[in-house]
Amino acid sequence: MAGGQKPPAWPVMSYRLEVSPEAEEDLAQAFSYYEKLRSSLGREFVTCVDETFERITRSPLSAAIGYKSVRQTLVHRFPYVVCYVLNEQMLSILLFFMAIATLWLGSDELSSCLNQSLDDNFAR
Repeated sequence: MAGGQKPPAWPVMSYRLEVSPEAEEDLAQAFSYYEKLRSSLGREFVTCVDETFERITRSPLSAAIGYKSVRQTLVHRFPYVVCYVLNEQMLSILLFFMAIATLWLGSDELSSCLNQSLDDNFAR
């Protein structure tokens, strides 16, 4: 900007992150799988997942809406998708799955999984 002025900063909001039990289980299984492939690969995977969580916490609206109000984003370096919803000050991680799973699951099956996860998380 002219005169050395800085542009106005975007408001920074703080979101609390909640991971569903189903997503935690999927993460644990993926970690074990990668550790079996190569020692420390599981830790690298978890680091990339943590970076993904930080990214969506900072910019939750940047991910595309894939189904109903569910947003989807990819994990860097690994073929995983994180599905989450944003409610006021809460980010709820609903599902975590290998991106290739969409080829094995029909769209009806994936929609059913998302519907069930949405129902479970909003019934609390």
